Amino acid sequence: MAEKVLLPLDDQSDDTVMRLSRDEARALYELLSRLTREDMVQAGLSPEQAGMIDRIIHVTY
Repeated sequence: MAEKVLLPLDDQSDDTVMRLSRDEARALYELLSRLTREDMVQAGLSPEQAGMIDRIIHVTY
């Protein structure tokens, strides 16, 4: 299950950070990488929301 990661108090960004397991990250990446922006808009996202999907970074360490 995803775990919320708290950012430092002096962080002024409005970013949302989630720590995912390797399997969760892989599943999310696989799902999102198969969708075009048009697919996401047809599924109900606004064009702006669909554009934000491009900003999701898959990080494993």
